[in-house]
Amino acid sequence: MQRVRNVVAVGLLAFAIPVQAADWLGDDINEVLSKVRSVYTTVVGDVKDTAQDLKRQLTSLAEKGQTLKDTVDDVLEFLRHRRTPFQDFVNGGAGRCGDGSPCYGFRSDLKAFIFDMADLRTRFAQIDRNGFGDGQFLATFVDIMPPIALFGLYEIFQRVPNWQGMPLDLADLHDEMDDPDAFASESAERNATVVTASQTRALSPTPGGQWSFGSPVTKTDAFCAKGKVSKMDNVRLNRVKAGFFWTKSAFGAISEYAPEDKVVTLAGEGTSVHLPIRAILKSIPAIIESIFASVDAFRANLDECKKTEIDLAQRAPLYEYRTSAGNKKAYWVVRGIIDGRQIYAPAAEDLLTQAANLHRNYRWQAAYDKICDAYAKLN
Repeated sequence: MQRVRNVVAVGLLAFAIPVQAADWLGDDINEVLSKVRSVYTTVVGDVKDTAQDLKRQLTSLAEKGQTLKDTVDDVLEFLRHRRTPFQDFVNGGAGRCGDGSPCYGFRSDLKAFIFDMADLRTRFAQIDRNGFGDGQFLATFVDIMPPIALFGLYEIFQRVPNWQGMPLDLADLHDEMDDPDAFASESAERNATVVTASQTRALSPTPGGQWSFGSPVTKTDAFCAKGKVSKMDNVRLNRVKAGFFWTKSAFGAISEYAPEDKVVTLAGEGTSVHLPIRAILKSIPAIIESIFASVDAFRANLDECKKTEIDLAQRAPLYEYRTSAGNKKAYWVVRGIIDGRQIYAPAAEDLLTQAANLHRNYRWQAAYDKICDAYAKLN
């Protein structure tokens, strides 16, 4: 954890905020500067340049109530020991972090990852809701990150299994669930339900008994009426979830060291741009968490419909089904199986019509029995 902390601190200090040199910490800052000068005399190449940059930035840093000494000590010690890996990362191409270097390749991979994630916004409402829908903005942010900041991310991402395949895994997960509403916002799902109900009322002639049972009203009835079945391999899903957990943890660790905002001075423009680094870094863990919460909810909903189906198969004499609402709940499970799985079952349709007549006359026990008979005809 200490090493991860040092890696992240290197990247963040590369964005140090330039401010007026006033109200310094006195002895603490002098001690830090002394450390910088000491390390500067012992390192070479790109790390020497980095130490010089840090020294220059520290001379213009105000304390603002927090001591930088420990963090800078850790960073400079880290630079001393990671000299060769950093040089290997930025060199080997056309210039510093140029084409052909690992730095250039990682920057390109990171941008591709961002664009692939942003492209999923039409499938997952969570992408836009967590601020990751604008891929161009985030890619521009990656373009201006200095090599030392990219190096910190690179070191962490090397320990995240298959992070580049995450967008494809999410796309596959969406397709396997085969229910876009599972990832829709509540308002979008509500609007979709209204349209479905309107279309259902317009059907003529209506399927067996639907003229009496009407349209699905509760969320449970509306979901079970789709007749969904799980198409996900549970073992594969668990492995995907484990991989996403590592990704979520890595981004979560990075975000804890990021300030609320960083100011990047644009050379020659005399102005600055506020980049919400912490919000960006926290967006991926939030996306992952909300998507898999939707997956878990979808699987729980399937289980809810399955429980009703088991009750129908066993003709469970529960009072719940001997009520108007219970009749509808049982009906929509059978209706969903027939429609969602495209089963040709004229005998079951006839029994559902009989159940509808009984339901309309408040004979809910008898209606429930007919619905159980209809389900039995499906097997």
